[in-house]
Amino acid sequence: MAMLKTKLIPNSTEIVCIAVNQEYQNRKIGTNLIDKVISVSKEKQYRDYTV
Repeated sequence: MAMLKTKLIPNSTEIVCIAVNQEYQNRKIGTNLIDKVISVSKEKQYRDYTV
């Protein structure tokens, strides 16, 4: 199980919180979530990412 909380600000994305349940860690789940946020943000032509 994983959780990702983002905050949308005009033309930017802020990752407020990311957590992966301990039993699912070391499987690149958190990395994949962050990569997806960056990918979607680029598609939407957002200029800033904040973690």
